[in-house]
Amino acid sequence: MIASDKTMSYINDLPARLLDSPLDFIYADHLRQRVVAQLLHKVAEGRGSQEEIENLRQYLSHNFALHIADEEHGLFPLLRERCTQEDNIEKLLDRLGRDHKGDESMNDHVLKDLSQAVSGGELDDETQKRLHKFADHIKQHLVLENGVLLPIARVRLEEADLRNLSKNLRRRRAL
Repeated sequence: MIASDKTMSYINDLPARLLDSPLDFIYADHLRQRVVAQLLHKVAEGRGSQEEIENLRQYLSHNFALHIADEEHGLFPLLRERCTQEDNIEKLLDRLGRDHKGDESMNDHVLKDLSQAVSGGELDDETQKRLHKFADHIKQHLVLENGVLLPIARVRLEEADLRNLSKNLRRRRAL
């Protein structure tokens, strides 16, 4: 188990210098999402601290949406442009896009659940199941992105693409 203070350092904002290498930035954000999934399980089991719950709320209410936008409006269009037919990228991007839509809907419910948890309310069985389900969904989604999508991106995207992606990520963060 990761100690609370160390866990929080993994959820905090990523260093701005990582934006110079946008695929590494996206991968680092995926690592944050793995910690988020771990913490969601912990909260569902009634073991999350108030600080952990509040940090989850902050990440899910701001950074999670940014990450989805980074992929949907930055990375995915570049891959559609650069990938070859043999990459079969459309099927993968369609699946990930559907996942993102589901993420956004589930995230709204989870944020309400976390608000209940931070106010000290007991989590009922349905809420606990929803938190576990969201955590499992995040982890499964990351397997596809880290194991399939990012390796393809590293091969297919050109330097100019990466510079443009970096600019888009910075713009989205007003940097």
